[in-house]
Amino acid sequence: MGCVYHPNHDATKLCDQCQADLCDSCAFSLESGHTLCHRCMLALSLKDVKSEATRRKQAEEAQQLGLKKRYRPGYLHILLAVGAMLALLFVGLRFYWGLPVQRPQIVLDATSPMRLLTKLQFALSQCATAHQDRYPDSFYDLLPDFLADTAQNRRVLRNLLYRLDARQGYVLSINKNAPFPGKELVATAEDIRFAGEELSR
Repeated sequence: MGCVYHPNHDATKLCDQCQADLCDSCAFSLESGHTLCHRCMLALSLKDVKSEATRRKQAEEAQQLGLKKRYRPGYLHILLAVGAMLALLFVGLRFYWGLPVQRPQIVLDATSPMRLLTKLQFALSQCATAHQDRYPDSFYDLLPDFLADTAQNRRVLRNLLYRLDARQGYVLSINKNAPFPGKELVATAEDIRFAGEELSR
């Protein structure tokens, strides 16, 4: 029988892929022991090229999508990182707690009795909050943390009456001899009212 590609040559081999009769010059022997014709050999080469290109493309896509194997820290690295973060947090909190508390420096204005009593109520509530809900024994305990320690504030405080009260927290009023208005007003931890209303309760 003649070769498929060279009919005038005798066929000595057979293509393992397409079963074509081949002469010695048309037969390609592979390392695996198989024999292929040049067409099947070309098809196999193209298939290898395509599969290599596909593998490269898949590898590039995997890298872009982050599917490639990444570094995974061990338990020791995680523990060290958490420990460092806790240490930084502790140092930050110590620094924060060590800062002095900034409170408003209240200046009292005796020309407006309602504003004066409101400011004193605020200062007294701030003081009570800082001392486990206990109001101070004297106005002067508010200086300088809750009221500005100025000559004006001391002059105003000398003209006020203040006493602790078990039911109302405290009772605050303006001295009858004070050189400013508002002697008819009484302030407690709850409200500000006229002295007549306070007496009728």
